[in-house]
Amino acid sequence: MATSTPKRRTRFTRHTRHNLLTGLAFISPWIVGFVAFTAYPMLASAVISLYDYRLMAGLSGSEFIGLGNYARVFQDGDFVIALVNTLYMVAISVPLSLLCSFLCAVILNFRIPGQSIFRTLFYLPSIVPTI
Repeated sequence: MATSTPKRRTRFTRHTRHNLLTGLAFISPWIVGFVAFTAYPMLASAVISLYDYRLMAGLSGSEFIGLGNYARVFQDGDFVIALVNTLYMVAISVPLSLLCSFLCAVILNFRIPGQSIFRTLFYLPSIVPTI
């Protein structure tokens, strides 16, 4: 039976460390923006959703209720309507509008007589004010 030799830890070379730090320096504005404008608000919303806030009492009137807010929202009839509407938009409306837009773009690129006129008429509502 052969014995396995322990794996040596590979060390970063000076060049590799420099490349890593350069890459991190270039991506750091995105990381800061992601944390400040996406990750932190999502985490804060998740924490806030576990509390029952009384608007008149201010923040001192908050009470931890866990998943009680979620249990209450599933009992609401309007939630089911909102969920069905959202699923309709996600599954039917958005894909159909993307498909129609793609087909219009393909049709406008066919070589036909008066192609520039069709393109102008198609784009004209975008550039003319709606007054």
